[in-house]
Amino acid sequence: MVILWEMIHVFEVQCAAWYKRVGPERVRCYSNGMWSAVPVCNVL
Repeated sequence: MVILWEMIHVFEVQCAAWYKRVGPERVRCYSNGMWSAVPVCNVL
């Protein structure tokens, strides 16, 4: 999993070429330390 960019605790996630992302493209870290739904990278 690669973080492509960061903007005030918002991250865009991209998986390697031979993997498929399952879940949201962007994740957010909230001020309470919790994360929004986090994607996983599954082998194709």
